[in-house]
Amino acid sequence: MVAVDVIVFVVLGFAVFIAVVIILNRRNAIKEHHAQAPTAVPPTPLETSVATAGDVSSLYEIVQAVWPFYDQTAHPKDLRDSPDFARGADFLCSERFTPGDLAAYFSGDNAIIACLAAEALSRRNDGAAATEDLLASIGTVAPWSFYFALHTFTATTPPETPIVGRVLARAVGLLDNRMARAFLEEFVRDRMSAGEVLRFGNDFEELSEMDIGLLRRFLEFLDDRVPGKPLETFRHWMEERIDRRLLESVGSVWNQRHIEQAQKSLDHDALNGTVNELEADFLSPAPRSVLLVGESGVGKTAIVDRLAARLYDKNWMIFEASHAELIAGQVFIGALEQRMRELFQQLGGGRRILWLIRDFHLLAFAGVGDRSPIGALDMILPRIEQQEVKILAETQPAAYQRLLEHHPRVATVCSVLRIEPLSARATTALARQWMHRWTTDKDDEAVLNEAAQLAQQFLGQKAAPGNLLELLDLTRQRLTADAPDRSCQMSVDDLIHTLAQLTGLPASILDERKSLSVDSLRAHFMARIFGQVEAVECLVERVAMIKAGVTDPSRPAGVFLFAGPTGTGKTEIAKTLAEWMFGSPERMIRLDMSELQTPESMDRLLGSLHGPRGDALVDRIRRQPFSVILLDEFEKAHPNVWDIFLQVFDDGRLTDRRGATADFRHAIIILTSNLGGAIPSGVSLGFGSERQGFDAYSVLQVVETRNHLPQGVHQPSRPGGRLSAAEPRADAGHPQEGTGRGFPPPRPAFA
Repeated sequence: MVAVDVIVFVVLGFAVFIAVVIILNRRNAIKEHHAQAPTAVPPTPLETSVATAGDVSSLYEIVQAVWPFYDQTAHPKDLRDSPDFARGADFLCSERFTPGDLAAYFSGDNAIIACLAAEALSRRNDGAAATEDLLASIGTVAPWSFYFALHTFTATTPPETPIVGRVLARAVGLLDNRMARAFLEEFVRDRMSAGEVLRFGNDFEELSEMDIGLLRRFLEFLDDRVPGKPLETFRHWMEERIDRRLLESVGSVWNQRHIEQAQKSLDHDALNGTVNELEADFLSPAPRSVLLVGESGVGKTAIVDRLAARLYDKNWMIFEASHAELIAGQVFIGALEQRMRELFQQLGGGRRILWLIRDFHLLAFAGVGDRSPIGALDMILPRIEQQEVKILAETQPAAYQRLLEHHPRVATVCSVLRIEPLSARATTALARQWMHRWTTDKDDEAVLNEAAQLAQQFLGQKAAPGNLLELLDLTRQRLTADAPDRSCQMSVDDLIHTLAQLTGLPASILDERKSLSVDSLRAHFMARIFGQVEAVECLVERVAMIKAGVTDPSRPAGVFLFAGPTGTGKTEIAKTLAEWMFGSPERMIRLDMSELQTPESMDRLLGSLHGPRGDALVDRIRRQPFSVILLDEFEKAHPNVWDIFLQVFDDGRLTDRRGATADFRHAIIILTSNLGGAIPSGVSLGFGSERQGFDAYSVLQVVETRNHLPQGVHQPSRPGGRLSAAEPRADAGHPQEGTGRGFPPPRPAFA
């Protein structure tokens, strides 16, 4: 029996010993979290510090004295009452240590110095200057240091300045620590008893769902222990909370970088007036979504960005997502609907969130397919009509008209605001304002006038003032590539060089100060195209007209018909023209018209309505409007294809299936055909001694007989010639200017 009692006593004693060891180890681990011995190297003082090496040595002597008592304390309050600790805090209150020095010590690896630094900040008059630095570190320090940081916040922050919510957001990671929870409970009770109102701000936007769950459980524990009903405040915040991560996973949420970029736009009366009007509308009790309609370059984006920046300053959230972002990664049926439902949950509910949508008309096609006829726009329009979401969108007039054909509700659920191009005077004034900001020679009228003329003549695909500002800005970017934000000296030659890079056109065409050598141009073509004098003369004449600026600005730069047998060089002359005119033979867009014999082949020209985009003719012209378009064997195309090109020949523009317009006014279009290309040979019948050579009229008769061209296309203004079959190296020789413009020949002023 005695032996059994002894065994039981030994076992119990061993268990008690193990328990004591575990408790001591846990206490030391809590106290020395991220801590090292007192001899650890301190954080590097800030450059503004005036503390000497002797001051640092004295500090570590104090730490050595504090260490034994620190190792034995059970609560940081006992450490505060220690004489050595008080001496160390008084030492750090010296002016030789700045608040930045103490904040750096607090975030360092020595737990004792962190406690001393926080205590010193609570005693100093300038301790509040380190509040932000302490908030940034409290989630990673040891519980002892956390206690002293809370004491500093209480001492340096008055109750009318909310700080409890910010501390909770940064200290969520410490809520699973028993002592840290106790310190935080005491801090919240004292602050709210002193009259602080609990608020949840932007600091909570970065919290994960797990962190929010920890915070909820902590507030449930505190709710009946502290005044102010913190749990009710938390639930109200949760109802209005915006899941920033969800929004950023779909589009982009504006930050200060977006605001700085938006504020770079130039001010003018039309812009400010429109923005003021829209701002008043969105700040009204019942704001309506707004759709801006205007040509590219009129300033829609500037209006959107400026308004977004103003609302951002009024604590609105700016969310930007267009059709491409909405459908990205949505593969399975129902995925888009789920994404839109999640977006509406975040953007609705009366929240002050502005949704920016570029190219609004493309939403009509986002998500639409053979098995899913409902697109993103069909889901958005009811929300706009019920004013659950606030949208600011932009589109172009042609696309807007096409959109109304399928979705007429757009005109009623949105406030449609049409943006017109600026007048010539207003555009010049805006460009002058730009030059005052970015150039050293701020009053160079010659540069300004030349830029305006070049932009109007060669960048007509954009409206004013966008085309002029684009030319000026691209020139500045090229001149200041090494320092983008500095001013530069800009000349007319710089503008010409930039425009030549942008369009591929040679300086002899762009610069009115230089003459075009027609003889050199003719020699260049004749060196590549043997014997085709008439074809070369026709192209040289057209280039000279482009140089003189007497071509019709509403139509393509040139439309030609080359007829002749295979192998005579019809394609080669088009390549030569592309290389000389636009700098590279790659600027020639070749369409084999034999591949466009069915109505379904129209997708090659206008693009697909629901499928992938990028390789259609309209897309390629939008990417590079200065091109040569070669329509090879045009007579083989479907009549519907020719109806499309008749519009291009007459109007110089083409609208794709989604309502976007492509500008063909800077393109040169060349049609080739084998019809009528054979030259009669052998003995002629009748009284003639030999057969006649090529006759342009006979070619047109063949074309008309085949009935492949609509009426009006085959009305040549200048019939061409063709070499006989005895000259096999010659090019196809009947250039036919197929639009019937009847322009006069170039002036003889060009040498």
